[in-house]
Amino acid sequence: MRKRFFGSSSLFLLFSTFILNAQASSDGLDDLLSQYRSESDLSKQTKKESAGSSIIYTRERLERMQAYNLRDILKTIPAFTMQEAASGQVSIGKAKGSSFNSQYLKLYINDHEVGSIGFGSAMKMWGYLDITYIDHIEIYQVGSSVMVGDEPPGIVVRLYTKDPKREDGSAVQAMGGSRGSNELSASYAHKGEQYSSFIYANTHRENRDPYYSNRSAIGVDRDFETTNFFASLQGEDFSIDAAQFSLDQDRLLGVGKLHTPGENLSDMVHRYIIATKYFQDKTLKFKVAYDDANHKQSESDPSKLNIYDANGTTTGRTNWYFDKSESILDAVLDKQFIISDHDIHIGVQSKFRKVTPNSLITDGVERVNEISGPTQWNSYSVFSSDDYTVNEHNLVFASIKLDHFDRNGGAEDFNDYVLRLGHIYNDGVWMWKTFGVRTYGYPVFMQSSYFPYVTKGNINIKQEDRIALATEIAYKTDTTDTNLRLVYNTAKDGITLQNNVYVNTTLKPNFYAINAGHEIRFERNHTLSMNVYYGNDDMPLTQSSTTGAYVQLFDTFGKFDLYNELLYRKGYAYTTQSTTPQSVKVDNGYDYTAGVTYHATKDLSIFLKGENLLNKAIKTPYPMATYTDYIAPFDRTFRAGLKYVF
Repeated sequence: MRKRFFGSSSLFLLFSTFILNAQASSDGLDDLLSQYRSESDLSKQTKKESAGSSIIYTRERLERMQAYNLRDILKTIPAFTMQEAASGQVSIGKAKGSSFNSQYLKLYINDHEVGSIGFGSAMKMWGYLDITYIDHIEIYQVGSSVMVGDEPPGIVVRLYTKDPKREDGSAVQAMGGSRGSNELSASYAHKGEQYSSFIYANTHRENRDPYYSNRSAIGVDRDFETTNFFASLQGEDFSIDAAQFSLDQDRLLGVGKLHTPGENLSDMVHRYIIATKYFQDKTLKFKVAYDDANHKQSESDPSKLNIYDANGTTTGRTNWYFDKSESILDAVLDKQFIISDHDIHIGVQSKFRKVTPNSLITDGVERVNEISGPTQWNSYSVFSSDDYTVNEHNLVFASIKLDHFDRNGGAEDFNDYVLRLGHIYNDGVWMWKTFGVRTYGYPVFMQSSYFPYVTKGNINIKQEDRIALATEIAYKTDTTDTNLRLVYNTAKDGITLQNNVYVNTTLKPNFYAINAGHEIRFERNHTLSMNVYYGNDDMPLTQSSTTGAYVQLFDTFGKFDLYNELLYRKGYAYTTQSTTPQSVKVDNGYDYTAGVTYHATKDLSIFLKGENLLNKAIKTPYPMATYTDYIAPFDRTFRAGLKYVF
């Protein structure tokens, strides 16, 4: 009934009903507007079912969660535990396994991958990204949201910026928090007859509780500052995006032998510009993108740093400084064909990646000339995909991508491929999705190049093979969404650290996980979302939570939106495999977040949020030779602010 009513264009009927019965009509209008917002949500246009098992954070959900930073989302992903590496960056621990900061996690902003080809992970700096300008988020597990680029059986996170065709206005948001933290952002969107534009700027300072190691009475700083600028221009058949994100950060514990750091700092900036042009009724797309990044790191520690010298032994260095630049030039040509029941894409891609070491100083001595190994990864690819609609309820999909890597004589060139096959059944109530992926991961600069650092690169290291399988069953009614997901993946020649040297391991780990979610909507103003997972592998150590869950409650009372979230991660214990084994024991984690938003007017909102209110969020262990430090990636924090739209 509701759909037929809203589907008609009878504004007179809507207005008459309002006049005859004000209260009933008000409720009905709210229902209709709520339904309209749901059905017109931008995520419904960008989500690709054949891309993998997906988790969607709509714009409405992000706003109710008061999700200001990407970390607010990363910590909720089932089968993974968000952590912080010893040098401060965001990292992810897959159930039971050790934390990784690699190509297993891909981050896209709109249609563009961001990350570091030197470090191999987007999380080196982008983990601290503010997301006030993001419309919605899509997370794909064991698959990919794009048909070009690597498709790892891990996580693909896609952030979609706000669309100027839907915004058409300006907004200012200011926020203050515990320990003097603050944030200010502003955006402007304009929808024109020929062109639409969106501009966003943000500055954020996060002052965090210092950490006191059990080996030092001096507090270790963990503060960070970010600035973010994004601009887009859209026409009928083209778009241009330009962005700059910077992160200044204290490097937490660093790489000192006893975790007693002095001045540990990172100064990183990443810029990119993308131009996309469509031809032939938007069935032919040409995209070119250029990225430029600079990473500067400095560190000092009176207890000496774990820095290697040329013959592979650690030295008595007390400080070091490293400055490197990265650049990426990416071009993609993609042609779509609709032939009978086939949606086919065929295309080519070329990507030129380069790392330039600018300076490497240890204890005042310039050592940049000691760096060796590949500093370029130029790739040439062809790809094809086919989504075949068998009938009204069944879709079969397949994609293949062939890659050639030229490492400019710094290391051996290689060829590899990505293959995806799958099937989806969807009748509007039941959905069953099954697919498999064969892909690979290639060694990045840190893993294959030699330079004095805590870990040693290996020029002979080769790419790893990855295979993943997943099946998912979902059931939907007018008031509930239920899903069950099973995941399996394995890797051959996996890139790992052994005695602080990157090597291809002979082990072939088998990982599996089960994840179940259920969401209930009570009328239009109350939603309860629950999720639980269990993951395991056949490796000897348990180095992250095997079990986790969350409960999220969204409520609206008049002009107030309330949000409650309890995030659980099971504790674990293991003994390090080192010369002097160290016992590690992590307690269960309970991260409780609560927020309230007061919509004072249609243009002014006031909000308050508390994070890690129990002060029991799961901690990240940092094992040393004779002791272990434990630090939670989230402090107990209170934030308050306002948003004004005009």
